[in-house]
Amino acid sequence: MSVTAIRAALESRLVSLPGGWPIAWENVPFTPGGCGNHLRVHLLPATPVQAGLGTDAPNEHKGIFQVDVVVGRGDGPGEACAQVDALCVHFRRGTRCVSGVVTVTVTGVGPGPGLQEGNRYRVPVSISYRAYAAN
Repeated sequence: MSVTAIRAALESRLVSLPGGWPIAWENVPFTPGGCGNHLRVHLLPATPVQAGLGTDAPNEHKGIFQVDVVVGRGDGPGEACAQVDALCVHFRRGTRCVSGVVTVTVTGVGPGPGLQEGNRYRVPVSISYRAYAAN
């Protein structure tokens, strides 16, 4: 259940990103329209660990919310870099996202190297998070 709440909190924050780029959600059919620019998301949770003493201690959930910025290939990195910068500001360290009783805190954010995939150019942005939830 905590993974569901974590996903909901982070995805809700992503939807509020200014600019209105289309988003390719996990396991949902998606066809890029127009110029093909879009965001693609993946939740990469780590194994939860006990965050205190005793069997009733909460669990600490860490992981990465990866958002790929995808643009057309051959136009240079400018448009992708502008969107990467916007994502990094929107999810800056310390940002809190809430879903139900779970508060997700962003612990770091940063882009990876740009990659060419067919006729697309993709820059992954890794958003590290932490949340505590009941055992």
